[in-house]
Amino acid sequence: MEQQHIALAYCIDNIQLAEQIAQELSSAGHAPQHYYGSKKSPDKPLFEQLRSHSGQILLLITDNFLRSSQCMAGGREFMQDNRDIVMPIVAEGIRQDESHNVYPVPTQFERISDIIQYINYWQDQYLDLRRQKRELEDEIDETTFNEHLRTVRAISGETSEFLRLLRNAEYVTLEELEESHYESVFRFIGDMKAWEVLRKDRLARVREEKPAAVAVSGSDNSIHEHDMPPVDLSEIPGMDLLADDDDDGLVPDFEEELTEDANPTLEDDTPPAEAGAGNEIVEDEELIDEAVEDEEPVEEIVEDEPEEEVIDPANILNHLHDWVSGGQTEQALDALRTGLEAHPNHLEMRYQLAHLLVKYEDNFGEARQQLGTLLKYDGHHTAALFLSGELSEIEEDFEEAVDFYQDVARIDPNFPGVHYRLGLILAHQFEDTQEQALAEFEQAVMQDPDNADAHYQFGMLLNEFRKDPAAAIPQFRDTLKLQPKHPFAYYDLALIYHSQGDMEQAKAAYQQAAALNPEVKTPENDRAFGLIAPLPEEKTEPEKLVVSETTTIEMPEIADEPVVEEEVIKVAVNEPIHNAAAGENFIEKEALAALKENILRLEEMVKARDEEKVKLKKQRPGYGKTVLITGATSGIGKATAELFASNGYRVILTGRRNDRLNELQKEFSKEYETDIHTLNFDVRNVEEVESAIDQLPKEWKAIDILINNAGKAKGLDPIHQGKLEHWEEMIDTNIKGLLYLTRAIAPAMVERGQGHIINICSTAGKEVYPNGNVYCATKHAVDALTTGMRLDLHAYNIRVSQVAPAHVEETEFAEVRFDGDKQRGSKVYENFQPLRSPDVAEAIYFIASRPLHVNVQDIVMLGTQQASSTMINRSGR
Repeated sequence: MEQQHIALAYCIDNIQLAEQIAQELSSAGHAPQHYYGSKKSPDKPLFEQLRSHSGQILLLITDNFLRSSQCMAGGREFMQDNRDIVMPIVAEGIRQDESHNVYPVPTQFERISDIIQYINYWQDQYLDLRRQKRELEDEIDETTFNEHLRTVRAISGETSEFLRLLRNAEYVTLEELEESHYESVFRFIGDMKAWEVLRKDRLARVREEKPAAVAVSGSDNSIHEHDMPPVDLSEIPGMDLLADDDDDGLVPDFEEELTEDANPTLEDDTPPAEAGAGNEIVEDEELIDEAVEDEEPVEEIVEDEPEEEVIDPANILNHLHDWVSGGQTEQALDALRTGLEAHPNHLEMRYQLAHLLVKYEDNFGEARQQLGTLLKYDGHHTAALFLSGELSEIEEDFEEAVDFYQDVARIDPNFPGVHYRLGLILAHQFEDTQEQALAEFEQAVMQDPDNADAHYQFGMLLNEFRKDPAAAIPQFRDTLKLQPKHPFAYYDLALIYHSQGDMEQAKAAYQQAAALNPEVKTPENDRAFGLIAPLPEEKTEPEKLVVSETTTIEMPEIADEPVVEEEVIKVAVNEPIHNAAAGENFIEKEALAALKENILRLEEMVKARDEEKVKLKKQRPGYGKTVLITGATSGIGKATAELFASNGYRVILTGRRNDRLNELQKEFSKEYETDIHTLNFDVRNVEEVESAIDQLPKEWKAIDILINNAGKAKGLDPIHQGKLEHWEEMIDTNIKGLLYLTRAIAPAMVERGQGHIINICSTAGKEVYPNGNVYCATKHAVDALTTGMRLDLHAYNIRVSQVAPAHVEETEFAEVRFDGDKQRGSKVYENFQPLRSPDVAEAIYFIASRPLHVNVQDIVMLGTQQASSTMINRSGR
């Protein structure tokens, strides 16, 4: 590939980082063309510049990039149109403090909270620009300013979608690039020979930078095995233990074995290289002997008990904060898992592992497993109970969540946040539990007076349920002290003051509410709170008035009517002023009553709409049926999941890539308005499979259809050259994984006397082709198992079926087979039109949607140009 065909696009704030990347690529013969944008650049926006580029693009995404209008403008549309030629590289951004000191800023957009910070940033930018426009109206170039305002407004509306596209683009972090010597980049541009050049060059550089004596006697490389260049021993997790004093408690197992003279070089600040070179600088023969004798205990400790030396729970827990705050969550998780292998009864490590899995990985399945094990040892572990309650909330099992939280409150009534969480669930998820919710929120505000939402929720219940507005007012005021921009508290106060007849305070509170939340500002509200005049037809009726004398007065303007001369009209009853005030108050009350009536009508419309939605849902083919699909994050599994979701089935998506599962859950739930549940586990691990199925919420346990889709091919070698790890991976996934899921789900089907199991086989299960040996064997096993299952289960009215496709495009099958080599994988489908993943999905859906008395046993599918595994007409598509 020619050099000018590679683009490196970035924010100008990160030019040093960009030049570092460019230098590495240039050393392998790929000098990228630079494109950049900045917050104040007068040039074209970055993505507009990139439209003129004809090759592949490396997009350096940083916090600076995501906060630059020149970088973000047009980003969503560009990524949608060009996702196949863009590779995002995510790296830390930079900022300056007040003293102009530069410090790093993480760039994160995997979690909702991460995305929200950027959405809020651009919304604030837009509102700030509008304010500036009003304040500087006479000092700005209106045309230029309006253009920039439109740009920022567009960015604020597209930020969420842009970040979603980045996540789906399978980005790589700069740290991962460095560790792999930029392998992902060279796979992306299709030049692995250049990668070999760069890898060797970087390894040579590392060797030149590291002294040979760095391999200190006593180091243990078996602790973490990496296919990486040599690194300083101080970077190996656990080596810092050797530098600590014996009495610090980090290595208690060796207190009796180590002596003060055991390894004197580890007691001072001597660098590892010097410590390892001790024998070279000692000239006296006796000293040499002493040194050798001193080294023997260390050699014995390292060789005999290396794991005990480094796997110390206290040390792991002490380092957790540094790892997590430094963005090294993977290292933290690995350390905790390794620690639990050596110390399975260590409850704090088990809790911290569950906590990190939830917070940083969204891996609820494994977290549940860890918490379940922990609570078997200690059923009174309040932190584990509380985290279990939070997981139940996320999974919308609110009854279970209440049980967990009530256990926490019973064991420790002062546990942070427990009364607040209970109050929220009782107030919003159940009927007739408002009194209990009131008691919980009362406890919550006493426990944490700084919780603005606890005050607000308490105030709402006092006002609407207890009918005690006087008690609610202080709670709303406390809410606003803690959260001055609360979107609803001012409006609630305005309604209370209005109902009490305090129009001055009601008007002031309403104006504050409208400024913070434009949705509450309506003509009806403006009229009710006295911001605009009443409608003409709302005035007191003239026939109730009599004329007593004629004079000339000025009447106030109504709408655009001019001031006119009129007769003074006096009311033919006593106390006219009192009656006028009463009329005014009547008008305001009428306006507010009309507003409330409008709200009631709107609620009725929403209710009717929801009822219509429920009616339509019931008419969809899959209503009330649950399907579980393994390997649902890509290819046939994803296409099948989408087809079932679009027909109203409740779908359980499973897979190993949790980020993809979460994205599909959001996408399918919104697009097809059906229930989607995700399970994150590896089908090859029987414990994970059993745990995931056991911990399904009650409403998801009755699985009607099981689609055993997860499967893969690895390698394409003759039997005498095949790799054992490839064979094991195929056997574990294609055969064992299918068996594990079937064994976990089929008993419930037998108990209910109904169900359907659909196995995804292959034409490789019908014939054998050269170099396909083990893969063909596993698919022949699937074919045999499908028949065996049918023979065993037909007596229980359980249908068992199979789909056996040939080559299928729009999957990751070939890429996985060749260990991520996209170029080699794409050649499998060259010059002919194979099946596509939706084609197979339609066959699966056809099987599943037949009447109960029909069991389609097998569908074998090939593309028109494919006659067998080896006979393909490659004359073109």
